[in-house]
Amino acid sequence: MKKRNKKVIGILGGMGPDATITLFQRIVAKTPAERDQDHFPVVVDSNPAIPDRTEALIRGGSSPVPFIRAALRRLEEAGAEVIGIPCNTAHAFFSDIEVSRGTLLINMVELALEKAREIEQKKGGRVLLLATRGTIEGGIYPGLEHPSPAQQKILDEIIMAVKAGQEWRKEQEKLLGFIREQEENFTGVILGCTELSFLYKPPYLESIKGWRDQLIDPLDLLAEQLIKEADPNH
Repeated sequence: MKKRNKKVIGILGGMGPDATITLFQRIVAKTPAERDQDHFPVVVDSNPAIPDRTEALIRGGSSPVPFIRAALRRLEEAGAEVIGIPCNTAHAFFSDIEVSRGTLLINMVELALEKAREIEQKKGGRVLLLATRGTIEGGIYPGLEHPSPAQQKILDEIIMAVKAGQEWRKEQEKLLGFIREQEENFTGVILGCTELSFLYKPPYLESIKGWRDQLIDPLDLLAEQLIKEADPNH
């Protein structure tokens, strides 16, 4: 395979660790490679001590911004040139963080919103956002439909079970059932929490009737964009 001038990809992780690993795995899986040397150089900063984003947004908890800024500096010092943050709720603070000139910080939420608008225009109907309370109440994904309070409680339990390291197959079944209940009411669904992205194991959830191209996983979109930006020849 022809040698390429690849940029260093940075992953600002720890929010949570499983999502960090999942993004790295998807970058590797989506990279066209025949040998180790064909993959991208990747640096990861995974600091689980970053304050809870939902707590900061809806309960006045400690701000994660100083921690995120510090992680960005460490990634840049390690050589990262294109950076992604595998946490939807953290994007509520996107305008409060910045990178050095020459470094690109990709907005995962913007990628997912663009995809949602495309689906709504092509298919009609509305896209449902599945996310943390912080993401919903923080208005990170404006203009989308949200679960009912009772449904949100179930969704919160699924998300926290993944964060707690509980048996993910049980939670995967719950998520699948949750989405199937929405089939008649919505055109598509955004998995707007990276813990839900962790549960999304293609082709498992793609088996949902008619939703192969309408289940939006922001983590997938982020991995693809990181690859695109890190390799001008991709």
